Amino acid sequence: MRRIFESRLKKALWRIAGTLLPKAPRVNPANFPWNTINSVLVIRPDRMGDLILSTPVYESLKLSYPHLQVHVLVNEAHSDIVAGNEFVDGIITFNKKKPFQTWKALSKTRFDVAIVLNRVFSATAAVLALLSGASYRAGYDHREGALAYNLSFKGKEEPQHEIENNLDLLRFLGVPAIKDIPRLYPSLEETSYVDALLKECRRFPDRPTLLLKPGGRLANMAWSTEKFRSLVNTLQESRRANVFIICGPGEKDWLKGQFPQTGEAGSAILPLMSPKALAYLMSRSDLLVTSQAGIMHMASAMGTPVVVVFKYDSVERWRPCHTRYKVLEERDGQNVTPEQVLYSIDTILAETFS
Repeated sequence: MRRIFESRLKKALWRIAGTLLPKAPRVNPANFPWNTINSVLVIRPDRMGDLILSTPVYESLKLSYPHLQVHVLVNEAHSDIVAGNEFVDGIITFNKKKPFQTWKALSKTRFDVAIVLNRVFSATAAVLALLSGASYRAGYDHREGALAYNLSFKGKEEPQHEIENNLDLLRFLGVPAIKDIPRLYPSLEETSYVDALLKECRRFPDRPTLLLKPGGRLANMAWSTEKFRSLVNTLQESRRANVFIICGPGEKDWLKGQFPQTGEAGSAILPLMSPKALAYLMSRSDLLVTSQAGIMHMASAMGTPVVVVFKYDSVERWRPCHTRYKVLEERDGQNVTPEQVLYSIDTILAETFS
């Protein structure tokens, strides 16, 4: 409730300021002067999944204008996601507890353009755009953003995937070479670690490898642990696959308590690993089973099939992309059973190995 109140208060204050104070002078996006632009700052300081879905923006900008210096401003906790990205020239991190650190980093580089990708108005992103000092500041059109953006895009009314929401801002600015596949770039150290881990843990090399991610950022929004446990039991009994349970930050002890049967019949709780090591693990696996979470976008970036249980938000906007997937919705009284998830697993695996 406190976060909801703070969010509404921020929006109200921005609307009042936008009404009373002079608005940013509008800029016509037609014939945007890309030939005079040298540096771009792409702002996406929120969750991991949103950041992964922003990676096509960096590639599209760099391929369209190879001379551009493309910098990204991201949440400090997720900066590793864009490390090693060949289309990114610089990374600025944001930590709300250390705002001066971000301001200092912004003041060291001159940016010609700042692009805020948030489809829903973000007061934090708007402030960061202003602090960037960019002459051109582009974002979605909101009453709250009248002070911050001089290039405002209304967007489409019909729902579409978040990648398309991001790329529509580039289309609005006349960027020609649009790429829509998210990409992550694991390091050699990360790939070597995962290869060694799989060699040690994969009991059945000739059978599929399944990754399961119980839990989630919000417990009440995740598929129940009891159902995950039933699914793991069935998979173990059938010995149809190597079953690995993915560990999130601070989850190892909880997972050991919830899934005591692991360690037998080709199943294991994997150690916590870096996001890109986990992404590479997905590329070496045949399927991810998860509740709705940013991890499913990691699978999209690596082309790994996904079975996902949605309990909130728009499927059209947040579903997996560029890979085979099955969405099961558990809301409005609907109940997704372990049997339904198992059927989806078998269906996708049958397609994979047919």
